[in-house]
Amino acid sequence: MNGQNPGNMTPEQRKIYEQKHREYLARKAAYEKKRQADMQRREAEEAAKRAKMKKFWISAVCVAVSFIIIGLSAFFVTKYLRDVDPSTPKTFTYRINDEKNSVAYSDAFHGNLIFINMRFLRDALSLTESASDNETVKYTSRATKSSVVFKDGSSTAIVRGMNVNMPAPAKVNADECSVPLDTVSYIFTGITISKTASSVRIERTDSVDILAKSTDTLSMVIEFSTDLSEYEQYMNPQGTERDKYLKLVNKENGVGEDYVPDNLVNITESVFAGNADTSGKMDACAEKALYAMVTELRKATGNGYISVLSGYRDYDYQRKVFNRNMNGMTLEQTKTTVTDTAYPGYSEHQTGLCADLWDTRPQYSPTVNPFTDEATATWLKNNAWKFGFILRFPSGKEQVTGYSYESWHFRFVGRYHAQKIASAGITLEEYIDTLK
Repeated sequence: MNGQNPGNMTPEQRKIYEQKHREYLARKAAYEKKRQADMQRREAEEAAKRAKMKKFWISAVCVAVSFIIIGLSAFFVTKYLRDVDPSTPKTFTYRINDEKNSVAYSDAFHGNLIFINMRFLRDALSLTESASDNETVKYTSRATKSSVVFKDGSSTAIVRGMNVNMPAPAKVNADECSVPLDTVSYIFTGITISKTASSVRIERTDSVDILAKSTDTLSMVIEFSTDLSEYEQYMNPQGTERDKYLKLVNKENGVGEDYVPDNLVNITESVFAGNADTSGKMDACAEKALYAMVTELRKATGNGYISVLSGYRDYDYQRKVFNRNMNGMTLEQTKTTVTDTAYPGYSEHQTGLCADLWDTRPQYSPTVNPFTDEATATWLKNNAWKFGFILRFPSGKEQVTGYSYESWHFRFVGRYHAQKIASAGITLEEYIDTLK
């Protein structure tokens, strides 16, 4: 302990030496125990840190994987919705009379403009095609011999020798002659063009001519403020249905006491404001077209008060109305003296194809005239044909129709005929005469 040899110690010294040695060993053991405890504590702390880091990284990996899964799910869901969403269709369809041509959706557009291949239209519009080279194509109307020339890369069409500016250049080659749809609308007469988000319908309504028009609202592309694509088949009936709605009912042509249309439906409640017991029905096709017209009118004019006051009226109801107003006049008497109430059996309302519209605001009550404000009435006069309706009793035609001007009375005939009637400014009587 102090460098002293235990063998040379006295008993007393040896006793002291051994006591100190025991104390030394106790201190050494205590130190070793503390060292072991500190080591175990440090190892436990390191293990806890490693476990914490392991847990952190496991959580981080789980979060990352979750984000990846969510991202991939969102991608595939978006892709699926994009594929099935009609607002981003895969194809664009051109319906020309009874023919249908489809192209990739992106191929139908140049920027925001719809283009159409004139070769889709050539036969349907009775056009003759000729070309001096692969970059220039001339189309000539077989009926009028008028012509238009398109040149590849040129924004100018030559119509009857005159230059007409186009909103975008034509694309002409051996396979196609694609031009803006607006240009087709502008230079061709005798056609009606309507479009939806994924299709264009071009319908021939008369002999086709080619000219540089100034303004002709009835030949422009039909566009609506609301999506009415589901109503297109009703506004513009095709095939055997096209001429189905031309039934002439007036003072000379009745339908009889027993006539009841076989496809009457209730007028949609949101556009009806009349007496449902007596006038709340219409022909099924006409009702759909009428709903589309009132819906578009409300959106386009901001007048949300226009509604249907009266639709179908049966014979008994019309008889009560007539007797109340006319004191039992005979049919022959009404032909020469009555211009505001139809004789029972001779009312167009009995066909289910017409409707009286009215502005439900107090200043336009059904007992006064006019039926709405001038702006709304003008909109109807200019646009009803797009939905297949005509203003049945126009001003200045009283001698033809036998009735006074009724700005509220609209008759369904289908767009094909309504466009021709409105364009010519004639009545249904005069139009039917042209068909004989």
